[in-house]
Amino acid sequence: MSRTAIQVLKGIFCLALLHLVMGQGCATTTPTADTTGDDQTTDETNEAGGGTSTSDRVTLNVIKLTTEATTERGPAVGDGVLAFDAENGTWLAWLAAGQTQPSQVSAPHEMAHDRNAFAFGGKKLVIRDRYSGSLYVFDTETQTAKAMPFASINMGGIAGPNYWTVDGNLVATVNASTTTADGAGKRIKVVNISDMNDFTITAYNLPGTADPDAIDLDADNDQMVVRAGDYLYVYTISAPLTLATRFNLAEVSGAGDSTVLIRDGLITLFDDNDYFSILRISDSSVGSPSRNPARASRGAAMNGNRWAYFVTQTDDDGSTIDQYNRAVVGTGDTLTSVLDPAGTCVNGSDTSDGRIGFGATLAITPSGKYVFVAGETTVSVDVDERLFVSVDGADFQMVADPDDSLNAIRAAGVAASDNMVAFLIPASLSGSSSYVRVAYATLSP
Repeated sequence: MSRTAIQVLKGIFCLALLHLVMGQGCATTTPTADTTGDDQTTDETNEAGGGTSTSDRVTLNVIKLTTEATTERGPAVGDGVLAFDAENGTWLAWLAAGQTQPSQVSAPHEMAHDRNAFAFGGKKLVIRDRYSGSLYVFDTETQTAKAMPFASINMGGIAGPNYWTVDGNLVATVNASTTTADGAGKRIKVVNISDMNDFTITAYNLPGTADPDAIDLDADNDQMVVRAGDYLYVYTISAPLTLATRFNLAEVSGAGDSTVLIRDGLITLFDDNDYFSILRISDSSVGSPSRNPARASRGAAMNGNRWAYFVTQTDDDGSTIDQYNRAVVGTGDTLTSVLDPAGTCVNGSDTSDGRIGFGATLAITPSGKYVFVAGETTVSVDVDERLFVSVDGADFQMVADPDDSLNAIRAAGVAASDNMVAFLIPASLSGSSSYVRVAYATLSP
């Protein structure tokens, strides 16, 4: 399908969405922020990037790049570095904080980046090879690349699944059943990439016969979770010979088929009814916030004792086209109190320019200080896709953009670390275009 045809379809979807949400309780008051003069200063200081804030806007020092990005996915963010799919997928770009011109990520011989599969661990970028289903690592400090052993790390070739994740120097992988280099049937493996000259691979047993289809790890707490069927298996990373703890989710509402995350002794998942749920490892208890069902296909985010997901409980929460949804945020294993955005309209009157706290992508910084919401990456960054941020659990606010007529930056595909946030922006604020670029800002801890 041509780019123009896709854009037309997205426009039809958006018109249908507006028909659904017009008239839904948006505030009719004019936004009160940025009314103090041309310098947009205020006595209320916000810690994000050392910027300023009023009741509904945060100012970040946003740097807008000029290199063409793509809508395959949003950027990846690490420790002061970012990467993105560039110029119709012809190369993988990266740069460090403060830079405005990206460089090309190098790849080992006969390997190239999968346009949807790359993630940072610190300053190292882990990339899936688009041809083999194996992984390679690019070190941004030395600007060198090295492939993981194909005989050990192989997700099944070009058409194979994409079950792997990165946390710090550890990469957790679900490998093809035909991979036997580390022992027959050893499909679950963790790769330590701290030494680029000597990757260390550790294999783990997976009980049962169900195929694993989700994996996540918490390096700081030495834990990894794998889903296979309705079971969750929790491993101690440093003890590969110790049997995993098994949790049978069939006894509740199933383990679903969407994102599974593990942090600080908690596992988040979406059950078979698309309810966002939290499993507490210490006592095997499972619970769900009252704000359910959820938009399971959009996944969730969890970091720094905070979690977030999109809800579909009421007609006011979003739409069936899965593009503009209300994000709710919670803390720890507390299920009865969540940050629930009111959905005030960006333009103060209707939904055509977006609603505060609504979007399709989420990012939480590892410290849990910042929770970001932005739009969907597909096709373009539309006028109703904006960047919102909650700081220290406070209400969502718009991020200012003096180039925008409403002083609210348009954004999709957000990603964040403790010191950087990055996202897609439209190449032009005038007219409609599927061409996108990347913007980023540094964050203070």
